Amino acid sequence: MTGWKEDIGKLLVKIGSRKESEFFREPVDWEAMGLTDYPTIITHPMDLRTARENLEGDVYESALEAVADVRLIFLNAMTYNAPGSRVYVYAKTLSDLWETSCASVIKMEEDVDRPASVEEMTHWVDKCHRLILCI
Repeated sequence: MTGWKEDIGKLLVKIGSRKESEFFREPVDWEAMGLTDYPTIITHPMDLRTARENLEGDVYESALEAVADVRLIFLNAMTYNAPGSRVYVYAKTLSDLWETSCASVIKMEEDVDRPASVEEMTHWVDKCHRLILCI
């Protein structure tokens, strides 16, 4: 692997080696866990192992595709699990780390699916409030 693939691979190792990644390293075994509603709620499951295999198997044609799949891991976890639960908190923690780390791999202008930063959201909210006050 070279270039962006090597960079993404290193980031996957970094994320996967953290304690918080324990729930995201393998596909969710929803049947064994008795989560019968899981496939209804999570229609595109993803996990770190699958993302790594896709990277090594040249499934991704761009860094943006790989980044999107890793984002999906944490989005799925935060969609299925209640805010404040351990899985949700770990997903949010790793999502924030992922966003900070992958910013060095892809250009922000190209990354239209990137979640807004706190600064961007603050600016947007402030702009909306000023607009409402003018009406």
